[in-house]
Amino acid sequence: MPLLNSPINAILDPRYQEIAVVASTQSGKSQAMNQIILGYWLEYARHHTAFGIANRKIANRVYKTKLKPMFDAVPSLSALLPRGGAGSRGGFPTEQLLTNGALWLFLGAGSAADMSQATVESLVIDETDKADAEAASGKEANPIEQMIRRTDAHQLTRKIVFTCTPTVKAGFIWKKYLEGTCGKPLFRCIGCGEWFWFEWSWENQRIGWEDDASEVSALETAFYPCPRCEMKIHEEERLAMLRFPLWVHDGERIDRCSADEAVAAGPYSEAVVLQDGNAFRVTGERIATRTESFWWNRLCSPFTTLGHLAAGLRKARENETSRHAVTIYDMALPYEGRLIDTSEISVDAILEHMRYSDYRSGRKGRMPFRYDPERFLCTSGVDIGKRELYLVVDVWEHDAEWFLLNSWRCAFLLPYEYPHPEDPRAIFRGLEHVRDYLIRGFHDAEGAVFRPAAVGIDAHYQRVNRKNRRTVPEAEYQVYEFCRQYGLGTWRPVFGEDSLGGEGIVLPSKLDRQRVVLWRVDTDILKCDIHNMIRLKPGQPGFWNLPQDTSREYARGLCAEKRVVDFDDHNRERAEWVVEDPFNHPLDAEVYSWAMARSLGVKPPRLSEAGADPDEEEAVEKEKS
Repeated sequence: MPLLNSPINAILDPRYQEIAVVASTQSGKSQAMNQIILGYWLEYARHHTAFGIANRKIANRVYKTKLKPMFDAVPSLSALLPRGGAGSRGGFPTEQLLTNGALWLFLGAGSAADMSQATVESLVIDETDKADAEAASGKEANPIEQMIRRTDAHQLTRKIVFTCTPTVKAGFIWKKYLEGTCGKPLFRCIGCGEWFWFEWSWENQRIGWEDDASEVSALETAFYPCPRCEMKIHEEERLAMLRFPLWVHDGERIDRCSADEAVAAGPYSEAVVLQDGNAFRVTGERIATRTESFWWNRLCSPFTTLGHLAAGLRKARENETSRHAVTIYDMALPYEGRLIDTSEISVDAILEHMRYSDYRSGRKGRMPFRYDPERFLCTSGVDIGKRELYLVVDVWEHDAEWFLLNSWRCAFLLPYEYPHPEDPRAIFRGLEHVRDYLIRGFHDAEGAVFRPAAVGIDAHYQRVNRKNRRTVPEAEYQVYEFCRQYGLGTWRPVFGEDSLGGEGIVLPSKLDRQRVVLWRVDTDILKCDIHNMIRLKPGQPGFWNLPQDTSREYARGLCAEKRVVDFDDHNRERAEWVVEDPFNHPLDAEVYSWAMARSLGVKPPRLSEAGADPDEEEAVEKEKS
């Protein structure tokens, strides 16, 4: 496979100590970088060589599927295996001393203490992003950094190879590629004769097909248009082009030369003589770095076809999970996550809601309705900060089946600063002030007084001692103490979690230690509900009504976070709310208030009524009829 010649020869280049290979799956990177290079170091160079892997389970699989077949297929390597000891009769060896004096071992498959005893000259680390991710929850140092430290005794002669399919931009392998020479393979178009890189991304979806009617037609008619002459390169032409690649790194270019100059090029120079007699070589100065990096996608691999890539691309346009797989495994690009469209949720868009209401907030204002406990429910949410409390009061109108019909913001207390922030019981005294504020009640259109039926209080806040940076237990339990003293039916401690894993949205759980009921709430679902209600138009069920005196600070807090959908290692969807503005207290307080409404039976607005524009619904009904 000509594409792999340069990455393999890189282990002999004295200019570089590290080699980073970023490539798509099933494209030959493991065979080249793991098996061929590892075999060379063990048999000919006789180095003490380590194979870095994320954990023992992956190491066992790699040994059985990649390394053991390599020893069995090469007689000269098989003759070097020890006649006794671990791995001589199958099984999984943590390390082996070969008969020629070379030592090879797995790093990362055992404990950190085992890793600290190893000293090697050559190192191959496969699946670097998985090893990097496993360090996030551990107390030890990053395992990749620990593996690299095992080569410090050979800093002048060591060679380290990193291989992985990219996952995210913050992953180890993608950052290592950008730190290096950033090499890409270029191929010569058989039509115009220009050299180009098989670029492929969602912004530049080059792969096409003649007929988009079915997946079968995509398999048969797929092509890649040349970026220079727009010639449609089909599978046969692509395979012919893959025979003569030229690797070009940052700062280099391709020049025409004579056949003699191409043949006489140095061992670490890129040159090629084509079948038509034309010769080319790579010239220019690379950037100064100790890492030589390579990157290719599945369009550069002969182990797949344009048809299969086109069929996968066609499916991925309609399915987010398939899009994630195509991005990483085929395009060899880091997946950035899908940002939910929040273009309508801006400060100005939220404040526009004041145009559709004519009431003011607080006790001096009157709500534009007659408060009927059979139709309306009042709740409140309190978010606890370091020096202040944030309070919101909402009124939710529901139908006979408890589906949300309308929502009003009744009052704000943004923020209430503690009179004495350094007081150990400042949180408790702040909550007492909130209670005094709420117990006076609010007025409806006829002047009748109503009060919140439930108040959700943030119980996740933990105060930290400045001297020893430890959590102060007294401050941690102030919320529970307040709720016990003033009634657990109305005052409820709330603990927000990213996801309750399908258990529910608002769940009460007994806490024997504090003798209170802690309400666990799914913040992902509740924040989505709030953002969906903010997007609604006037007249739609669940519309987010705002009083005339709504502050810009409150609107800023509602759009302080954005939802990003990503995928984990098992290709499962994972949502995360990214904080873009540290002032997110109004959103958290609204989450707790809406959670209390959900706990008392209120349901989100009906999707058929709130999710679509009335004109669009009428068009859909006509189409169905």
